[in-house]
Amino acid sequence: MLLALRVLGVLLWLSAVAPCIALAQVATEKVAVAPRLLIELGVVGELDPAGRTALTELLDAELAPAKLQLRSVIVARTWPGWLTSRDNPSVLMRVRLDVRDPQQWQVEIGDVARGRSLRRQLPGSASNAAAIEGAASVMTAAALALREGFELSAVEPGYKQEPAPSAGNASVAQPRPAQAARALRVVSNLAFETASFEQNVPLQAGLSLALGLRFRDLVSARLLAVQYWPAEFETTLGAFRVDRRAVGVSLGLVASTRPLELELELGSALELLRRPASAPVAGVAASDDSQQLRLGVTTAARARYRIFSLAALELRLGGAYYPTPIRYVAGTPEILVLSQPWPWVLQAGVGIELRAP
Repeated sequence: MLLALRVLGVLLWLSAVAPCIALAQVATEKVAVAPRLLIELGVVGELDPAGRTALTELLDAELAPAKLQLRSVIVARTWPGWLTSRDNPSVLMRVRLDVRDPQQWQVEIGDVARGRSLRRQLPGSASNAAAIEGAASVMTAAALALREGFELSAVEPGYKQEPAPSAGNASVAQPRPAQAARALRVVSNLAFETASFEQNVPLQAGLSLALGLRFRDLVSARLLAVQYWPAEFETTLGAFRVDRRAVGVSLGLVASTRPLELELELGSALELLRRPASAPVAGVAASDDSQQLRLGVTTAARARYRIFSLAALELRLGGAYYPTPIRYVAGTPEILVLSQPWPWVLQAGVGIELRAP
C-alpha cells in the first residue's frame, strides 16, 4: 500500500512538471530561431563626412553578403554599458570608434549575446584612408566571426582583453586588397532628359547614358551620350524635322553625407543637329540632307539619394552654351528663317546611378 502511494505521488509530480519542461523547450526554440543581424556603430569625436561615408560603405559591402545590417547611432561616451547592453534582441555586435585622438584611434567591440567587450588601438588620422580601411577590416572580421558563433578572443590574434593594450603592443591594421580597390569605382547613369531647343520647340525630351570613374567618392570623370526625340516643324513652305544628339565629357567634385550626395561638374559637349530630307509644298524645291556640329561648354549639379550601397536615385540640373550660330532658312527672294536653335541650353534629368564595386 505504501509503495502504491509513492508511485502515485511520483506520477502526480511528473504530470505537474512535464508541461513546464515543454514550455521551456518551446521558449528555447523560439529564442534560437530569432537571429541577431544588426550591427550598431557609434563614433566618438569628429570624423569628416568623406571618412564616415567611406567607412559605412566598406562595412555595408562586407556585411551585406552575410545578411548583416549596419546602423549608425549616437553614443554617449560616459555610458560604458552600451557595448554589451541586451536591450535589443536583434543586435549582434556594437562598436564604439573613438577618433578624438587623431594619432591613435580606439575600436571597442561588444559581443552582446555573451556580454563581453574588447578594445583595440589603431594608428589613425581623419584624412588617412588606410586607417579607415583598417578600422573597417577589424569590425568586419569581428562581425563575421560572431555571426558564425565564434568568440571575440578568436577573431584575430591581435585582440587583447580590456584594459586596452599599450601603444607599444598595438599593431598596424593593413587594408585588404579588396578594400583598397574600392578607392576607384565605376559608375553608370541612365536618365530621362529634357533640354531647351528653340522658339517653336522650347523643350525636347530624350534619354541619356553615362559611364565614368569616381575616386574615393571625391572626384569623378564621366563620358555622356544623349539622344533626343526629333523636333518636328510645320511651315508655310513645307515640313521638316531635326534630329538632335550629343556627346560630352565632364569632371566633377563630390560631397556626401549618407545617404545624400551632391556633385558639381564642368565639361564640354559636342552636339549634332541633322536635318533629313524635308517635305516641301508644291513649287518649292528642297535641299539635300544636312547636318551641323556645334561645340559648347557644359555645367551641371547632380543630387543623389542612395537607396543602397551600389545604387542611387539622381536629379540633374544643368546648362550649356554653344557659341556657333545655326539657322534653318528658306531661299526665297528674301532669306526666311524657319528655325534657329538657342545658343543657351537649359537641361534637367532624373534617373538612376549604378556603381561597382
